[in-house]
Amino acid sequence: MLKNRNLLQVPNVIRWEFKMEKDQALKVTVNVVGLFSNAESYWTKMRKDERITVPKLIQALLKRDKPSPEGYIMDVTLEPT
Repeated sequence: MLKNRNLLQVPNVIRWEFKMEKDQALKVTVNVVGLFSNAESYWTKMRKDERITVPKLIQALLKRDKPSPEGYIMDVTLEPT
């Protein structure tokens, strides 16, 4: 789920399994579960606290049908480069 301050937590197990580094560029695709064809992609890096920030523009595109994506379950795909 999207937490306050527009952050998504990347679990340690996922980072370790796929050998993801904090300074590695990631292609992130986010989709609010239950909405069809509403996936948005962007490039980012993980913060030092192993979280990913969802830009306000991406949030605006995601909340076409919902008041705010905050608190809704999200499908997140991370593609390391």
